[in-house]
Amino acid sequence: MGINAFAVGEFGFHAQLFATPTGVYFTSGALISGSFRSLAHGAGRFVAVGNEVSGASTNGRDWTASLNPSSANAVAYGNGRFVAVGGTVVNSPETNRISHSTDGLNWQPSTPVSINRTLHSVVFGSGTFVASGAQGVIVKSTDGITWTAPTNILASDQENILSLAHNGGIFVGVGGSGSSSQIISSTDGGVTFVSRSIPGFPAPIAAVTYGNGRFVAVGPNGYSLTSTDGVNFSRFQIPLAQSSTGATPVFTAIVFADGVFIATTARGQAYTSTDGATWVQSFTGVSAAFSGSVVANGLAMFVGRGKIVGLAVVDKSPYITGQPADLALAQGNALNLTAAISGTAPYTYQWLFNGAPLANAGTVSGATSGALAISNVQPSAAGNYQLVVTNADGSRASREAAVTVAPSPVLTFGGWATGFTFPPGESDPEDDPDGDGLKNLLEYLTGSHPLLSGSALVPAGQVQTGTQLGVPADPAKRYFSFTARVRKQRPGITLTPQAGVTMADFSTDGVVQAGAPLGDITAPDFEFITWYYSVAIENSLSGRAFMRLGASM
Repeated sequence: MGINAFAVGEFGFHAQLFATPTGVYFTSGALISGSFRSLAHGAGRFVAVGNEVSGASTNGRDWTASLNPSSANAVAYGNGRFVAVGGTVVNSPETNRISHSTDGLNWQPSTPVSINRTLHSVVFGSGTFVASGAQGVIVKSTDGITWTAPTNILASDQENILSLAHNGGIFVGVGGSGSSSQIISSTDGGVTFVSRSIPGFPAPIAAVTYGNGRFVAVGPNGYSLTSTDGVNFSRFQIPLAQSSTGATPVFTAIVFADGVFIATTARGQAYTSTDGATWVQSFTGVSAAFSGSVVANGLAMFVGRGKIVGLAVVDKSPYITGQPADLALAQGNALNLTAAISGTAPYTYQWLFNGAPLANAGTVSGATSGALAISNVQPSAAGNYQLVVTNADGSRASREAAVTVAPSPVLTFGGWATGFTFPPGESDPEDDPDGDGLKNLLEYLTGSHPLLSGSALVPAGQVQTGTQLGVPADPAKRYFSFTARVRKQRPGITLTPQAGVTMADFSTDGVVQAGAPLGDITAPDFEFITWYYSVAIENSLSGRAFMRLGASM
């Protein structure tokens, strides 16, 4: 469910655990000390090289120092040997700059070749070692011992090729100087190379790797480049808002591990991506820069210029790249929460409200999608909302979005009455100016118009069974009931539901409310309340009942 990764640095291992919120975890080990610059894997071992230091490890954790280390900028493995390039070589002319080893511990100079330029990178592919550096100098070898005469791909000695990658007969190198970014590429297995500059891309392009069907290169200012053919590149940049440092990241190294690109920066940050275009920030917990990396045997190794060495796990569970935002709503508004997800699809979604799963019902929709919607929100909808996203590799929860719902202002009878022009002397609660049988107080409670007799909302009566009304003692018997639509907030008003076997003996005796009120989804300020007469029709001597709703202030 991930890939182990190690990082080596200038002062070797130190004991500390670093955790990142988006999936790259660094922890401690034990290593030789020194300023390391590059890593390779072959013959069942990792080899690290740097400034007059090199070492080898079979497990990535326990290391042995070389007895005759070279000073090198880069190392690669192929055809049974490690090749280190870029610096001075022990017991060799200054101009050689290439050495080889079968075990990463005992190094020998390769056949002298006059390069006179610093080599920054080396890669093995299509049966050939290719090394490059200042002025785009290219040297090649099939065995790592005998090398071709150098050729210069770039015009200026200030233009450096800093990193090389290979896949399927295609070589790509990246670099540049302070004024321009450069890419060199070969599509014929390293026989011929062509160069191109990348206008507007800040120099230098620091590193390149291959994975998920594409070459991905990274550099300063949060820029990355992707290409499926090694020739045509698309450019992307991480938004400044995604950086915790307040500045766009300066990428220094990149590796592809377990389906994920991991790019590291000059400040010890790590960013992850599945496509090289969209990146998610992680944290290594250190401040030094990484400068090289390699992946092999389920281990991803990084080297850097600081005391950073650690074991890491790449977590492929979903990443929350856009968190749901807090909301302040008024009663009756619509609630909409979304989150942006990256990682390996397919996903399943579940929104939580105050820690409990939400379901699609009533005014709630999208409870199992990336976008939650609740119409006509009520104060009861205030609380914390969180999205849990799951894929085949695990689950990840978003931040909790705090939602507040301000209740609608309470409309009193007096405030309601000011909205109408009553005939003189007919605005009191007990008046009935439209003669429809409902006093003003009931018109206010039910939301009808006090001056239009046809607008009265008369409570609806019906016969219901005990099961329908929630009467467990007599579920099959029938009861007289009525339902009224009334205001939820009715300050200073008392509802008086009444019943009687005749219209002359109304009282509250035997009148029971059936369950909790139900909100009116079309009018958030109103609710439906049902009452029933507790004497079942089967037990009634008259077989009838009259019911009505009274109200008083």
